[in-house]
Amino acid sequence: MQNLIETLKELGESVPGLTREASMALEALGGRRALVMLGASRVRDLKKDGSSGSGNKKLSGVGIMWPNKKRSKGNYVELYVNGMDEYQMDFYNVSMRGVKKVKSFGTPKQGLPLENIRPTFEKQTGWYLRM
Repeated sequence: MQNLIETLKELGESVPGLTREASMALEALGGRRALVMLGASRVRDLKKDGSSGSGNKKLSGVGIMWPNKKRSKGNYVELYVNGMDEYQMDFYNVSMRGVKKVKSFGTPKQGLPLENIRPTFEKQTGWYLRM
């Protein structure tokens, strides 16, 4: 527990190099604390990369990869923010064999409200983002 607290203090709350929209999407999950609790191995700014797996070029957000042994739950999420502060979550299973879409929540027109982001993530993955 003490190691976790020290790691959080070292990391701070923001991730360097992310756009404002990507930072908003990451904060919806719990910010840096969520990344540390997941053991996230990669964090991508989807607007900066100019890519989005679900074909949403006008949406921007963040992609997060973490280790997960349950293939049916996914190990990568793309979290997009639309202009109305609603979110779209796409879960993928990424492996050496390729990328497979597991599940999507929300659409570009009808997204998830902010208060549903964390519970939806926790229900889909089985990873709890609170202590």
